[in-house]
Amino acid sequence: MNNKQSPQTSKLILFLSYGCAILLSIATVIAAFVGGDASNLEILAGVAWGEVAVHTTVYSMKAKAENRLKILLSMIKELSQNDKFEPEVIV
Repeated sequence: MNNKQSPQTSKLILFLSYGCAILLSIATVIAAFVGGDASNLEILAGVAWGEVAVHTTVYSMKAKAENRLKILLSMIKELSQNDKFEPEVIV
């Protein structure tokens, strides 16, 4: 049985967003050194980094909510294994 999980879609989108923002930033620096007009590229790179910031925040909030549920369920399981408590009383 294979226990290896495929990456979540939200992680793939996050990595893609980082990649685009980094590539746009590099292209902006190269255009600045070459001497071309990079004003539109600068705006696009800034917007890309803003999107990365928003996506990172939303992904962190999602992970926090999922972890909160996992911790709560593990605490209930741990309490139910204690001899003093019955599982029906906890839930």
